[in-house]
Amino acid sequence: MSDKPRLHPLLTTNTISIWGAYITIGITLTVFGPTIPHLIRDFSISMGQAGLFVSSMAMGRMLSVIASGVLTDNLGRKPVMVIGTSLLALGLVGIASLQVYVGALVFAVLAGIGHAMVDTSGSASILDLHPGRVSQALNITHVFFGVGSLVGPVTAGLLLSWDVSWRTVYYGFAAFGFLVSLNLLFKTFPKLPPGSRTPLRLRGVFSLAACLLGTVMFIYSGVGHSINTWINTYMLEVVQTSVVAAAGALAVYNLGIILGRIVCSVFTERIGYRRSILIMSAMSLLTMVFTVFAVQGWQITMGVGLTGFFFGGLFPLVIAIAGELYPHHRGTITGVMIMLAALGGMIVPGAIGFSSEVFTLQASFRTLSVYVLVLVIAAVWLNAAPAKPPTQPTRS
Repeated sequence: MSDKPRLHPLLTTNTISIWGAYITIGITLTVFGPTIPHLIRDFSISMGQAGLFVSSMAMGRMLSVIASGVLTDNLGRKPVMVIGTSLLALGLVGIASLQVYVGALVFAVLAGIGHAMVDTSGSASILDLHPGRVSQALNITHVFFGVGSLVGPVTAGLLLSWDVSWRTVYYGFAAFGFLVSLNLLFKTFPKLPPGSRTPLRLRGVFSLAACLLGTVMFIYSGVGHSINTWINTYMLEVVQTSVVAAAGALAVYNLGIILGRIVCSVFTERIGYRRSILIMSAMSLLTMVFTVFAVQGWQITMGVGLTGFFFGGLFPLVIAIAGELYPHHRGTITGVMIMLAALGGMIVPGAIGFSSEVFTLQASFRTLSVYVLVLVIAAVWLNAAPAKPPTQPTRS
């Protein structure tokens, strides 16, 4: 059965199914934030150890993402995506079912592997399905990651405020993930593009443009994961807001990401991908500095919302540029970029948690502005970098 466009070129059954997978990623990634106080209590762990749930998920993503990209280029997009969404759901089930901290971390790693598989296969599928609309299609697709990131903490925060067990919250989100997997199972995806099974040489991966794109991914993900992980606790312990207000700050951040991606889907084709990254990076530096030095809850909520808005288009734009640089290895190069994003998501939130035990959470949170300064430097350099990577050897 063909996947014909309806109403709009992006509204195909395959694309909509992929959007469901990205909602699952967003939910799984952000549900840790509102539930961290409960994880600390039920597992009898420290704040730094609680941060390792997100770091473990990021580690699973990082360790498997290149392999996921290679599998996507060789086995096809669909099987990798189905397995990925199933692992995301299984990770939540495992964490909610266990009483042992180390065992729960293992399931966080499994969820991270699922995240990697969905990210690589989903992005490569969108590039295959919508040539000529790459930035628009990727930005709209990642809007649905933002939808999941918004639905996850808001729903979790409300349910927790109504005294629903955090374990029940995890089970409910896992059920949604399994339904998404089942839906994908019955979809038919396009055949792999010609040349996708030719290995990508490392010499091409280490081009200047690719390294700068990787730096953008590392910092965007590291700072974003830190906000998703710690803003709830920051609002509760430093600013001393209510549980609902704390969850609301996280929701506003993810709402900002959604709106930013919608705006990017309209304007980046006109402005240019690299220039768009530079503008968004510079603006996010201003909003991040405002956020980390603000003292009132509404100011911090506004600051993280604006930061999310300017962060929104960075991930899709990096994937779009990388896909254009390496058109025959979209799965693999996407895997490389996402591995660097996962590395940032593993290192930065964990560093915030452990430095909070030495200094304070407030002081540690302020270091995020330094990361964003480096992001701006990388964006400036990227605009001056050569547009094409070294020529890739081909096989007959």
